[in-house]
Amino acid sequence: MSDTATAAKTTSTKTKAKPATTEMQRFLDALTANQSLMWEAMESARKRGIRVNNVLAATFAESQEDLTGLACTLALSPRDYKGNFTAAIESLTKSQSRAMNLFKALLSEQTQSRDVTRKIARELYDGSKEATTAAIEAGKVLSAANPLTESVSKAFAGFKKAATAAREAMA
Repeated sequence: MSDTATAAKTTSTKTKAKPATTEMQRFLDALTANQSLMWEAMESARKRGIRVNNVLAATFAESQEDLTGLACTLALSPRDYKGNFTAAIESLTKSQSRAMNLFKALLSEQTQSRDVTRKIARELYDGSKEATTAAIEAGKVLSAANPLTESVSKAFAGFKKAATAAREAMA
């Protein structure tokens, strides 16, 4: 192949590749924004899970320490009824306090989760509307630029005309 033929072939290949349209870029930007929202939501949920697990683990550890302390108190002085009863009541009170703190933590995380979910759902909805609008516009631009669009439209019109004629002939 000559140098001029190679150069001509290279330039014709370069002109065939179309740059991304602004509509397509809008579509891709909307998808990227929605993806970022989803990652943020997952990260937020992960952090909430860690906070709940930390409170749960701390509550469990404190309860185990309290139970061990109560068992030692009861075992070391089994005949000290007043002291043992007082220790048992204190242990029960601490246990109820820890359960209430755990419930408050769970309620707080659930409330935050609901608020974050509502906010992210709204943002995803808006982003999806933007992505859909951009995709429709990009589709219109691409179909308008496609040289086969007109011939395919004419072919479908011909098919429709033939189907209508066949239907009328059978009736």
